[in-house]
Amino acid sequence: MTTRAIEVPLPPNVEPTADERALVDLLCRAIFELRPVEGEPCWARTARLMREAGWDVHWRLTWVAEGRREGHIEEGVGPTLDEAFGRLQELALLDEVEGCP
Repeated sequence: MTTRAIEVPLPPNVEPTADERALVDLLCRAIFELRPVEGEPCWARTARLMREAGWDVHWRLTWVAEGRREGHIEEGVGPTLDEAFGRLQELALLDEVEGCP
């Protein structure tokens, strides 16, 4: 893999946190993962075939928040980080109310 630098203009007096820098890195990787090296990418072929079969196909990026405790795993999924963590918290609270660890 080749590393390239991309400059991003920021407002004055803004210093990105480590989490924000990691997020920008992941977003850039996700954008470039959508481009095929050669030919049609697998996801595009699948979408095309489904459309040809009459499906109305859409896609979007989403957040996944994961919690682990004592061998149990919960995942909250949502279009924003706040919603993903909110759903994760709901699932964790349900486990606690129902007597799970």
